[in-house]
Amino acid sequence: MHNTLSEHIQIGKQGECKALEYLKAKQYTIIQTNYRASNYEIDIIALFSKVLIFIEVKTRSTDLYGLPEKAVNNKKKQSLIRAAQQFISQTHLKFKESRFDVISIVKGDVFHIQDAFWV
Repeated sequence: MHNTLSEHIQIGKQGECKALEYLKAKQYTIIQTNYRASNYEIDIIALFSKVLIFIEVKTRSTDLYGLPEKAVNNKKKQSLIRAAQQFISQTHLKFKESRFDVISIVKGDVFHIQDAFWV
């Protein structure tokens, strides 16, 4: 069991690194990674064209059990919203609007879902 958990964490970390590479190549400015607010976490916070973007990264080695983005359920969305509200209240960044994206990675392929959900 311990090995499976370690493998799961390793796959997640690799996915986050791949997502960062992808975003940087698309000229996103990375503001922060692994932002924590109470019990909530946002994988990546970025800025692009004055839009503040909160990004959840979901990685799977296979799509056998479904697409990674399907793991962003209502409970996860609510925790992302709470963390984003706290981040906004603590920062003085200049931005026009904000949005929530999901980066889904399956077998190394990156799928960027912009405006994945609304508040």
